[in-house]
Amino acid sequence: MNWTKFLWCASWDINTCPGEKLRAQYNAMTDANCMNCDKFFHCQGNYDAVYLCGKTANNIRIAKKISDCREAAQGGDSADSQADQRANKFGRDGVTHKTTIEEINDAIERTFSVPCRHIDLCLDLSK
Repeated sequence: MNWTKFLWCASWDINTCPGEKLRAQYNAMTDANCMNCDKFFHCQGNYDAVYLCGKTANNIRIAKKISDCREAAQGGDSADSQADQRANKFGRDGVTHKTTIEEINDAIERTFSVPCRHIDLCLDLSK
């Protein structure tokens, strides 16, 4: 991750409610250190950024911009980056609004073929 490029691109939007929600999920993703679980966090971060901050055009724009900046700062052209962007949109569109973690994981697995059925097992809950 080229942090200078990311921060220049995201600018002040990183300090908004959507920026804080995305940062929280990024931190959760790095803390979890779970192989093949990043799509869950991309999806959940964008969902939180839009639906917990208020589903406004501006919050959707900010969530998309920050997600785009993150991918651009990592190169942005790989198949994994494109899958990250699909997961980001999946979350912004509200698809993670499910009743259980299993339903969220099933939806992500069906869409992205990601073997992360039990994200709760990926998280270190002892911290």
